[in-house]
Amino acid sequence: MYYLTRVLGKPVSDAAGTHIGTISDLAIATGEVFPRVTALALIGPDKTPFMISWRKYVEAIDDDGAKLTVPAADLRFSYLQPDEVLLARDLLRKQIVDTQGKKVVRVQDLELSESQNQLRLLGAEVGIRGTLRGFSPRVESVVLRLADMMNRPLPESIIAWNYMDLLDRD
Repeated sequence: MYYLTRVLGKPVSDAAGTHIGTISDLAIATGEVFPRVTALALIGPDKTPFMISWRKYVEAIDDDGAKLTVPAADLRFSYLQPDEVLLARDLLRKQIVDTQGKKVVRVQDLELSESQNQLRLLGAEVGIRGTLRGFSPRVESVVLRLADMMNRPLPESIIAWNYMDLLDRD
């Protein structure tokens, strides 16, 4: 499992291992039950924003960042398509409608999962754990340990993508 707040700001390295930027966002194609990540947005040298195809150029993503399949000179940049949304820009810290619970909630984090060399959006974390994770993974782990010691576990509160609807549709 990956969380968007933990991925943002991680380094991006090309095939030679050269640092070429940091992850600023991920794009998804919205037409699927569990949408796949279609593009990686990064901030390159001189604070220049770029977007590249996930399928063509991203080899792997982990706690250390993203590794690309080609040298930086071979990258071809892409653009956001009409059926795509950027997770950090369009969903993170935004209000959504939980269509199952029929209420408006704020997205604190987004849960992603790797499956068959694809990264897919599972859902939105709308509870206190997402808020804590947004501050820092260390803050989340300390609070979780304290909650466990007091026998008051803090469960995740995830709304699956298929039960979400955006309030603002510009």
